[in-house]
Amino acid sequence: KLLRVLQERAFERLGGTETLRIEARIIALTNVDLPAAVKAGGFREDLYFRLNVLTLTVPALRDRRADILPLAEHLLGALRAVHGRPHAQLGESARRMLAAYAWPGNVRELRNALERAIVFSSAGRGSASAGPDRLEPENFPETVRAAATGAASPVAGLRSLEEVEREVIAATLEATHYQISRSAEILGISRKTLLEKRKKYGLR
Repeated sequence: KLLRVLQERAFERLGGTETLRIEARIIALTNVDLPAAVKAGGFREDLYFRLNVLTLTVPALRDRRADILPLAEHLLGALRAVHGRPHAQLGESARRMLAAYAWPGNVRELRNALERAIVFSSAGRGSASAGPDRLEPENFPETVRAAATGAASPVAGLRSLEEVEREVIAATLEATHYQISRSAEILGISRKTLLEKRKKYGLR
């Protein structure tokens, strides 16, 4: 049925007899080598040829480093509104770090790193310190900092894993105004797991 929709732009509703026609453009995205998948039998050849009208190849972020900072600024603009941080900006050290990192997870990883930086920065936790609302390297994930600088963090191992986890969860809950689902999404864990950890650490 999908093949017919793609080919003829027509279909019938389930249980119906009237043929309906649609006017639509189909945009399909993949990170798989589809010609190779077709040869290997992992993707239907007839579906591939119906979809393969115009192909646009988007290089990995590591192959277009000139786009990293403009993309970061664009994504940060959206995150400012989400987190109520209208003046948040990237510090110069953070900008150099982002430009140096390879971003194996591409734009999604970049967005997640920026959101974590906003959540874990001092301004995001309600710090009373004066000065501009800047995101610095220490606000970003350890993987980004270590890979970009070529060295592990000098503070690694000074605290137990549970201490770090409790601090991260507490900061995330506070930054999201204790929205459990949103906090779980940012932390990359299930809602159930977050509730269990909140109880374990005696958090609000």
